[in-house]
Amino acid sequence: MGTRTYLEEELVKAKEKPKPRKDMYQKMVEVDPSAPTPEENKLKSIIKPRYMQWRDEMSSSVDLGFRIEGIKRMDGASSKNFKKTKTRNEVKDALSLFIGDNQIVLGTYIRRLKAILATQETSKFFKTHELIGSSLLFVHDKTNNANVWMIDFGKTEPLPSDITTNHRTPWVDGNHEDGYLFGLDNLLLILQELETTSSSNSE
Repeated sequence: MGTRTYLEEELVKAKEKPKPRKDMYQKMVEVDPSAPTPEENKLKSIIKPRYMQWRDEMSSSVDLGFRIEGIKRMDGASSKNFKKTKTRNEVKDALSLFIGDNQIVLGTYIRRLKAILATQETSKFFKTHELIGSSLLFVHDKTNNANVWMIDFGKTEPLPSDITTNHRTPWVDGNHEDGYLFGLDNLLLILQELETTSSSNSE
């Protein structure tokens, strides 16, 4: 969730003490050989924030405020091949593949996300913290049990006392905006579009 997956302090540290990493360079060229700069190609390494910024821009994170990391279906098939899933339609297709035409599960997911959104908008904790790299875990089974959980809080940090965020304003260096609610808004809209499409198809 969010428009970036790195803390602002990570950028500061990287600028002060850059640590080129060959493993992240390798990950980058495996996905897009044209992505590294001539200097990065020469060194065959990149710094972590550079990789993370590229990763965010390549996926739907920057444009939609969230991205899909992986899907496992009930038939056992799984995929983590979503690094280039960027556009709204591509994301919608992936979510449709995960949920299928199950209106009960889709409706449960939408209600749960609305409840999470309502809680976040009134939460003092949420207003005073920056959530980076946090995820939403969607789970449903063959009996139509379904739920969504907030997970991964390793980069959840208190905001500086003089900073306030709304989790929707675009991020610029120094404002600590994470885009979490911007992403949740978009995720809800896409699922509601799927619900409308499925309802129309079943008529």
